[in-house]
Amino acid sequence: MVKLGLPRFALSLPRLLAVIFLVAVIVVAGARNHAQMSSSQPPYSQTAPATNPATATAPKQSGSTTMPVATPAPVQPTPKPVAVTNITHSATPAPVVTPSGNASVTGLTPVDPTPAPASPPTSTDTDPAAGTSGSSSTGSSTPPTAAPPLTTTSYMSTNWSGYLAATPGVHYTAVSGDWTVPTATSTSSQNSYDAAWIGIGGVTSGDLVQVGTMDTVSHGRETSSAFYELLPQSATAITSLTVTPGDDMSAAIAQTANGQWSITITDSTTGKSFSTTVTYTSSLSSAEWIEEDPSSSFGNLLPFDIFAPVTFTGVTTTASGNSITAAAGDAQPITLVSQNGRQSLAAPSALGTDGKSFTVTRNP
Repeated sequence: MVKLGLPRFALSLPRLLAVIFLVAVIVVAGARNHAQMSSSQPPYSQTAPATNPATATAPKQSGSTTMPVATPAPVQPTPKPVAVTNITHSATPAPVVTPSGNASVTGLTPVDPTPAPASPPTSTDTDPAAGTSGSSSTGSSTPPTAAPPLTTTSYMSTNWSGYLAATPGVHYTAVSGDWTVPTATSTSSQNSYDAAWIGIGGVTSGDLVQVGTMDTVSHGRETSSAFYELLPQSATAITSLTVTPGDDMSAAIAQTANGQWSITITDSTTGKSFSTTVTYTSSLSSAEWIEEDPSSSFGNLLPFDIFAPVTFTGVTTTASGNSITAAAGDAQPITLVSQNGRQSLAAPSALGTDGKSFTVTRNP
């Protein structure tokens, strides 16, 4: 068996102390070098994993306090104003219509547009330093231009939307117009309605002769019909005409003699027509082309359905013996609003360039 042993060294006391001192110096130096290497930061890390900025957590700052997040003050909702049709009329404002207490139109209220702002004053003084015209506290200036007068009167109503012509002293003896029966839907569990028609009277007086079509939406199903009406009587259904949504209609009312009226409505899609002559006393005070929220026999408004836009064309009237367009008769727009007047439910467009066409759009 072979055994490995340690060699023997014979050391004197002075040499032993020197060796011990040298070893102590080496140990202390090595400890200092290790401490410096442990405290230094490496310039980069080859093994640091990639960090997703979307999920990274911000480091905490020692000794710092969390700043409170300011809570914004609540913003109060601003009621949406009722939009009034922007339409160009003659330079002279149309007279404001005052409805009678028994008028067919309800809640008719004029809405005057805001006039254009006055022009700011302009100075004719010359600034010597700048060499150009400018304002001066000592010079004279041209006074501001006055704001132009109102050129139109629009209306709001709780049951009518469309156009009315009602110039005082003018007698309206005929009215005509064409439209397409709209498709309609409803979000109400009750039956809901809308009606498109033309008429004479009903604004500044209690009389009204009218002819048109009415839509009824019941349990999601729409039915349409034609009618004529002589207030204060209820509407008379025209059963000889079968009307469906999408049909093109043409209607006319004309006074043929004193107290005698001809009423005609034609379904141009089917080629069927209805005509009758009635005796009726009219004030001849207005002409209108209307999309209406109908009323019950008790006078209360019925639920209003949601109809597709209705375009009226060929809107003309005979005013004091002259056959004219709605524009020539200075017809004024009517926006149908909610009972509190804060929400626009149906509004007409401006009259077309031909002066005898417009579209009524339902606002849901």
